[in-house]
Amino acid sequence: MVPSNLDHTIIDVLRRRATQTPDHVAYRFLDDGTGDRSTSCTYRELWVHVRTASAWLRELGLAGRRVVLAMPPGIDHVATFFGALHAGATVVPAPAPTGRRAAGHLSSIMHDCDAAAVVAKSGHLERFNLLTGDTPRPVRRLSPEWMDAEWADAAELTPAVVTDPAVVQYSSGSTGQPKGVILKHEHLMSNGRVLTAHIGEEPDRVGLTWLPPHHDMGLIGTIVFALHGGWPLVIMAPEHFAQQPYRWLRAIGEHRVTISVTPAFALDLCTRSVTDEELSGLDLSSLRHLFCGSDQLFPHAVTSFTDRFAPYGYREQALIPCYGLAEATLFVSGRVPGSPLVVHDGITSCGVLGAGHELRITDPDTGTPVPDEVVGEIRVHGPNVAEGYLDRPEDTARSFPGDGWLRTGDLGFRHHGELFVTGRLSGMIVVNGRNIQPQDIERTVNAAHDLVRRSVAFGVAVDGAEAVVVVAELRSYDVDVAGVRAQVLAAVAAEHGVRPADVRFVSIGSIPTTTSGKLRRNAAQRHYLTGVTP
Repeated sequence: MVPSNLDHTIIDVLRRRATQTPDHVAYRFLDDGTGDRSTSCTYRELWVHVRTASAWLRELGLAGRRVVLAMPPGIDHVATFFGALHAGATVVPAPAPTGRRAAGHLSSIMHDCDAAAVVAKSGHLERFNLLTGDTPRPVRRLSPEWMDAEWADAAELTPAVVTDPAVVQYSSGSTGQPKGVILKHEHLMSNGRVLTAHIGEEPDRVGLTWLPPHHDMGLIGTIVFALHGGWPLVIMAPEHFAQQPYRWLRAIGEHRVTISVTPAFALDLCTRSVTDEELSGLDLSSLRHLFCGSDQLFPHAVTSFTDRFAPYGYREQALIPCYGLAEATLFVSGRVPGSPLVVHDGITSCGVLGAGHELRITDPDTGTPVPDEVVGEIRVHGPNVAEGYLDRPEDTARSFPGDGWLRTGDLGFRHHGELFVTGRLSGMIVVNGRNIQPQDIERTVNAAHDLVRRSVAFGVAVDGAEAVVVVAELRSYDVDVAGVRAQVLAAVAAEHGVRPADVRFVSIGSIPTTTSGKLRRNAAQRHYLTGVTP
């Protein structure tokens, strides 16, 4: 179905699909992470749910206000998200308050965005109240379980008002305090158009996601993109993937999925965790596009995943290494389907720019462009670039300097027109005047011994100078730990000309990460310096 020129917002798209293809399945949620129990809704049914949520929120006076959406994945989450947009509210995605850490994160988001209300499951609200107590100022705490289905008839078929910003998307906080990125309706639509131009359209496209629905890749890159493109999306809860990664791969075959998304770490997790017995039931032959982002994708992870799953229908040409960030709504670059997977100097390319966008690699200090092959700060210009940060004028001036070019804070270089991302500017370790990327140290450590699962590197002050520290997860302690440490030290010294001041081993799962799997180097550094056991 060709998009209409009258579609100015994603709600316009939904209204059109509910009219033109009302009986097509829009979303399907796997209740227990398998195909045994699932809940689905057509575009017609979704439109009713959306109008119900819209009437409910407008009745509560929340049009034009900021509404924090802190619900777990599922049909209710999808309907409430689009319902809030229909009502003219600004949606602020946040994690469901399922535990103390998530509750604390939700509380900080509510305060930072000056929320008028938070919408969550009633049981989660009760837990949130117990964990956080009352907020300094009144914030309505609402549950979609309190809606009256009859309100759908009271809601207009079109939005009462289009309110910008549409979404305040909080960054993952991997490099500092999370900040709310201001996204307009036109940004959501632009991201959908750019992604569609990049991978084309297919009449039989079926999507699958297990990413957290409050994360930009999980919300904008799957839930919004699927509606924009008009294809069904199968949704799993992140915990169902984490408990058994095989469920994601099995669902690809069961639902004949053609497009999915994953952080880079999940490829290695699947390669190592899926058993030979589970392999026998897999069918990955339908998968044509597998977007892989959020962190650096190393060639060995690609090769290992391909070797493990190629006998079961997986094709390496389906992999789309990509680069994006909330400050650019989501998508910046990615491999074009049909083009070769490019590896250069041990790094996997993140492909070429999305349609209508420009890129510069610049000297971080002067802002002047640097030649190809030279590492510098990545700057992006184009229709996906956001407005700035909510109520943070200094941060906005730093990252959105007013010339239309976004300073991403990421480092990379260009090679034959391809973008290679090498790390974060803020994560640089400076030892004796040398700039050392923590990702380079981590790659060496991870390959130094088979028992090292993953590692995180950061700088600390030692006798007035910066030194490298490594924290690594060990698969087993039933080994000569001193010998493993010696191998790690020798490997880092040989490859990088620097000897870590300390190599500390921790158990699997101890290194802090974001919901998308990025290493939280600042948090790991704090744990190390304060002696906190993660």
